[in-house]
Amino acid sequence: MQGEEISPALLEAIENSKAAVIIFSKNYASSPWCLDELVKIVQCHELHGQRVIPVFYHVNPSDVLEQTGVFEEAFAEHEINFKEKSLRWKAAMTKAANLAGWDSQVVRPESRLVDDIVKDILSKLKEASASGLEEQVGLDSRIDQVKGLLSIGGSIYTILCHTPKIKVLVKNTGTEAIEGIFLDMSKITEAHLNPNAFARMSNLKFLKFYMPDCGIFEEDNHNKLQLSEGLKSLPNELRYLYWHGYPLKSFPVNFHPVNLVELILPYSNLKRLWKISMDLGKLKKIDLSHSQHLMEFPCPSQASNLVSIILTGCTSLPKKVPKSISRFSMLFSINLMDCKNIRSFPSTVDLEFLDTVVLAGCSKLARFPEFSRSIRHINLDRAAIIEVPLSVGCLDRLCELRVTNCTKLESLPSSICKLKSLGIINLSGCSKLKKFPEIFENMDGLRELVLDGTAIKMLPSSIEHLVGLCSLHLNACKNLAGIPESLCNLTALHNLHLSGCSKLEKLPRNLKNLKHLEELKASRCDRLEIPADLNSLSSLCSLDLSCNKFERMPTAINQLLELTFLDISRCERLKSLPELPPRLKVIDAFDCISLETISSLTELCPVEFKNSFSNPNFMFTNCLKLDQNARNDIVSHALQKLKIFSIGAEFYNELNLQAPSGRICYAGSEIPEWFPFQSVGSSITIHLPPFGQNGRFLGFASCAIVEFQNSHCGSGFCGQFEAQFQTKNDSGRSLLPCFITPFSMHSGYLDECRSVQSEHVLLWYESKFSNFDWCTETGLGLGEHWYNEATLEFRATLPRCDCNIECSLTDEDEEEEEEEEEASKNKRCQDDCEGDVELGRSDSSEEKEEEPKP
Repeated sequence: MQGEEISPALLEAIENSKAAVIIFSKNYASSPWCLDELVKIVQCHELHGQRVIPVFYHVNPSDVLEQTGVFEEAFAEHEINFKEKSLRWKAAMTKAANLAGWDSQVVRPESRLVDDIVKDILSKLKEASASGLEEQVGLDSRIDQVKGLLSIGGSIYTILCHTPKIKVLVKNTGTEAIEGIFLDMSKITEAHLNPNAFARMSNLKFLKFYMPDCGIFEEDNHNKLQLSEGLKSLPNELRYLYWHGYPLKSFPVNFHPVNLVELILPYSNLKRLWKISMDLGKLKKIDLSHSQHLMEFPCPSQASNLVSIILTGCTSLPKKVPKSISRFSMLFSINLMDCKNIRSFPSTVDLEFLDTVVLAGCSKLARFPEFSRSIRHINLDRAAIIEVPLSVGCLDRLCELRVTNCTKLESLPSSICKLKSLGIINLSGCSKLKKFPEIFENMDGLRELVLDGTAIKMLPSSIEHLVGLCSLHLNACKNLAGIPESLCNLTALHNLHLSGCSKLEKLPRNLKNLKHLEELKASRCDRLEIPADLNSLSSLCSLDLSCNKFERMPTAINQLLELTFLDISRCERLKSLPELPPRLKVIDAFDCISLETISSLTELCPVEFKNSFSNPNFMFTNCLKLDQNARNDIVSHALQKLKIFSIGAEFYNELNLQAPSGRICYAGSEIPEWFPFQSVGSSITIHLPPFGQNGRFLGFASCAIVEFQNSHCGSGFCGQFEAQFQTKNDSGRSLLPCFITPFSMHSGYLDECRSVQSEHVLLWYESKFSNFDWCTETGLGLGEHWYNEATLEFRATLPRCDCNIECSLTDEDEEEEEEEEEASKNKRCQDDCEGDVELGRSDSSEEKEEEPKP
């Protein structure tokens, strides 16, 4: 629920609670939602004497109290985005952390911690006895139960929380003491509820039957609670009703929830809400998403305070949205996404608080609706609209206009330039849109303009009036023949995307004016001439020139001092690479089949020491014509980086930074000679010196010779391998996973099929620090135990990958590198290991012998 406003129902729940449990975890302070909740809890504690119990879960209580460590980092971001709230959040956190609570690092195991917290709550609540609660509630000893207690509010001692023990609903054993039921239905298979399940729960205020992370196609998960005999009643005291997959077509006739604040019934079988008029003055939210049998719009006449209506995927709704929707004067948002029957939407000009309307996927909606001037977000993606009316210029608060994939849209009015608040215009996929309107006055608010896949031939020269524009997307504009020179006046531009503009021949002159341009994508621009003054883009960090037909890169590219990412994959005519920029971290040269020479990679020396520990990802996969000097240089660069990593490991540790790692791939069949440990097949085992006592172990540098018989990359990384480092002593083993692949993980076109030709050398480095936190949390950290053996295993993790493997390993130890000689027998041989992996199962084929390589 991060990023959302705290709901009125939860605010009321906190106010009515007798106790609150606050779980301070590592990510707690990163959530504005949690911090808003914290402020409310502390207010109730001070004003009404509400019991507050803080739990410090895998965090240092002093970090919470003083907002240091991860909490300081989180608040540093909040200072930018929530400056006014930040002080209140800090004050509330300090007050809460000062209260007596529980520290998960002191009370172990976690099951005992949960039990102790529950007992603490019970001892502080005089209204119920501990024995009575345990019998009725059936609390389970899991940490997620404590998190559940935090999130649900209400009277904590009366809540069923995350438990499969639902006898109270099946056997009709509920009582008036129960005020809240929260059931995670992923924990149960199926249950048949008693038709009188709620008859004795007259004080039930909060009811939530939910399915976490349930997708639209997981039909079997939608109706786990069956009501084969119907339901005779629901408590009229309900304030919050959430029932995933409500199985009935209607509510019980005697259900009159006058106090209901939120009604959330996703994937229900409802055909309609109430047939009769009733007082629902407190109702603020209706969410009936994916209720595919719903045949009437839920517009209860007396819901005068309704704020939100969500009917996503209600495919049986009628053609017309009723005009009565305009009666909800407090309405803030309407979401009718994928309601495919809708053909018309009424005027909402009288709804002065309306902020967001989502009509995406309403594929029969042909007319752009008439909106209130208060509207800020409009989403008409995939609608059938033909034009945007001139009146859109009156929506002076509009921040975002999305009309993507509206394949009938032919034009935009010039009045759009009057929208000073407009920050995003997304017209991608509007394949009949041939021009963007002239802009007659400055629009300093527009930050992002997306015109991907439109029929635009030329942008207007008046585009220079978009003075605040940061991102311009023109991908797949196949008719785009040129870009006006005035584009270079957009000095705020950060991202320029031109991939797939197959008719584009030149970039505008005066690129040096684009002082803040950080990303340029010009893939698949067959006719594009790379400008000689490309180096004038002084802030450029990322450059994508993949799938083009040029033979050489401009020599001045080495002057792009900020460039860290270069994609030249599938530039099949490219023969040589000039001297490259010094900060380059990623080179994707996949399928540069004509590439013969590269400048010295060892010249890629960082300008500043701290930048030397970048994670190199140099992929020369299928560059079969690379000369021997180029291959030697790649190996030398790998060794150079490894030494730099070794020098800087302590630097990273002291600054608590993520440790470096590296990936390098090139065509070849020789393991570099500086790898002392070499072995047959897909695993290798070495004995380790006692670095565990002095903490000087830095990590593993690893290498594998891999030959792919039928490897290809579809919508992922087929041909990917998982390397598992195993260290063990008497107490067990530690697994440190990392992932390697002959494909760049940074490529923007992973959906394209990729295959690997011949043998390739895969080189990578992993330091212990990159996995240090993970190991410590499981109690198997390398710094905590003395491990004397390590095993490195390679195995295919994705289907459709056959491969032969030869592997080697070196470990980096600051003091005992020399002494490792005697442990290295330098065994070198080749073993064909064909791994056909399908759905997690590996079937080995016949083995064949080959002569050992020199």
